[in-house]
Amino acid sequence: MNVTLLMAITINGFVAGQDDDTEWVKDIDALYKMTAEAGVAIMGKRTYDECVKYNAFPYKGALNIVMTHDKTLLTKSTDDVIFTDATPQGALQLLEQKGFDHALVIGGGNINGSFLKAGLINEIILDIHPMVMAKGIHLFEGDFPYQQLELMSFTKINDDLLQVKYRVKNNYENS
Repeated sequence: MNVTLLMAITINGFVAGQDDDTEWVKDIDALYKMTAEAGVAIMGKRTYDECVKYNAFPYKGALNIVMTHDKTLLTKSTDDVIFTDATPQGALQLLEQKGFDHALVIGGGNINGSFLKAGLINEIILDIHPMVMAKGIHLFEGDFPYQQLELMSFTKINDDLLQVKYRVKNNYENS
């Protein structure tokens, strides 16, 4: 299974501000396009809550996986949305059973960290926003091992926004 992490970040590594604020994210259309291309979007409950708040859920053209321990949500899965308390490995096994070979992880920091810790991320795509935050959610939260990355490409999306793509060397060589 090929797993790509796609995140909008500040230049100091935050994916959301205090109180999970993501109003500063400017590259939503690219997120929708990449989600549809991958066919799967994996997120945590806090990212799900933000998407619902902005009427951006579920992502169209993709199976939406929400990783949560919220017992009320675990009973609300549909054809295009699966709420699960599975581990990252378990979520990917479920996707493989459904015939998927690529998944897009779209956060937040705890989910990103859990996939990184499990050695499951092959590629990281960061849309770097020209701003600095004092508080918020880091790109990776929790305890995870050192990871070696290799720059694949970078693109200037507009006057202010840069997209950088990395290959996770440690995981790629073992997959």
